[in-house]
Amino acid sequence: MRPWETLSLRSKLTVLLFIGLLVPMGTGLGIVAARDIRAFREDLISTTSLAAAVASEYSAAALAFQDEVAARQTLARLSSLPELELAEIQDTQGRLLASYLRPGVSEGVPLPVLPLEGRWVRLDDEHLNVVQPVIHGGVRYGSLRLQTSTVTLQARINAYLLGILLVAVGVAGLALGMAFLLQRLITRRILALAEVARVVAEKGDYSVRARKVSDDELGFLADAFNTMLVEVERRQREAQEAIRVREEFLSIASHELRTPLTPLKLEVQSLTRAAARGTLSDQGTGLLQRDLGLISKQLRRLETLIYNLLDVSRITSGKLQLDLEEVDLAALMREAVQRLSEECRAVGSVISLDAEQPVVGRWDPARLDQVLSNLLSNALKYGAGGPIEVAVGEREGTAWLKVTDHGVGIAVEDQARIFDRFERAVSVRHYGGLGLGLYIAQSIVISHGGHIWVESQRGAGATFIVELPVEGPPWERISTGR
Repeated sequence: MRPWETLSLRSKLTVLLFIGLLVPMGTGLGIVAARDIRAFREDLISTTSLAAAVASEYSAAALAFQDEVAARQTLARLSSLPELELAEIQDTQGRLLASYLRPGVSEGVPLPVLPLEGRWVRLDDEHLNVVQPVIHGGVRYGSLRLQTSTVTLQARINAYLLGILLVAVGVAGLALGMAFLLQRLITRRILALAEVARVVAEKGDYSVRARKVSDDELGFLADAFNTMLVEVERRQREAQEAIRVREEFLSIASHELRTPLTPLKLEVQSLTRAAARGTLSDQGTGLLQRDLGLISKQLRRLETLIYNLLDVSRITSGKLQLDLEEVDLAALMREAVQRLSEECRAVGSVISLDAEQPVVGRWDPARLDQVLSNLLSNALKYGAGGPIEVAVGEREGTAWLKVTDHGVGIAVEDQARIFDRFERAVSVRHYGGLGLGLYIAQSIVISHGGHIWVESQRGAGATFIVELPVEGPPWERISTGR
């Protein structure tokens, strides 16, 4: 892995910001330094060139009359230039008329060849040479040459560069400080998000939240991160609840399946022993019928439990099918009441049925019978032995039925969830069942295009109400064009 990839986010941002700040600031400083150094050079050239131009005016007469004394006096006036090392006056033929050499300057200084015409300037590392033509009245009489030292210029440039270097060090320090501050401004919120992510990853605590401090992109990121945490926390709760419901269901299912199996096993063992002893016929027809009745009852209970589980699987997978035909809802209700007459006597309840008129609609009779049986069984289970009122009717193309008991009732806050899978409004310790009856009933009613709800209060009984369209489910009417 390359070293850059191993750096922390803070280090990477600091380096990038430092480079981003240092490059333009250093570039600007370099441009200023280059401009000033050029100005220093041009200042020396300008000063020397001006002196040469002035001296050339005074040299014209000396050259015209070949006056060596006057030429020397003219060159002597240039000695006030501190950088001047050498001055010469030549005629047009290149003959030297007069010269000046500053004391202490070596006479062996190599001199460039002077041009015959025009002004000429050359600056190298050690000297500046300026050649100024001597012209008067449009006539060229010769040339004036000045040579100055660049030692002072170099000292000035070196001092300036040292100052620039100190400024550059200060600029670099400033850029580093600004980079550090900027990366803190940027990364402190990112690192805060990273810290929240670390807590979530290490501790599994989805209740933590990232603090939003601005409305920029990082603020949006904080909002999105918090939204994700809320969703994950919700799904975690749902998963935990699903596990709890599954464990509870497995416990209840195993209990409910064992309940009919135990007496069934005992009855079968009793009949098996009697048959082995050859005394089965001695038990009498009545006792044998009683035993077979108990076996049939427990088998029906097992069959109901299994069918309920299968129905849940069909409903969950969307494979609940309806076989529609013309059905009298009142007749179905009378059959269901008659079928539960034995259970009514066992718990001491009396069912009164108000269904004088036929209520005919296009429904699935087997599925509606499930709904009626589940509602009546619930009324018997939770009705506390009290009377049960059942009514069936029709109004404006909608069939309705009501099942009312006077038992324990249902609290308002529980009335929605009792239609969910494996839910019940009372403790499973006091009432058996898988908690699937109302869920299956609701699914069947909805598949018919109807509605089911409960009206109740705790301790005041409950009334379950079902409404069904007599013309059948909407999807069935659309497919048949009715």
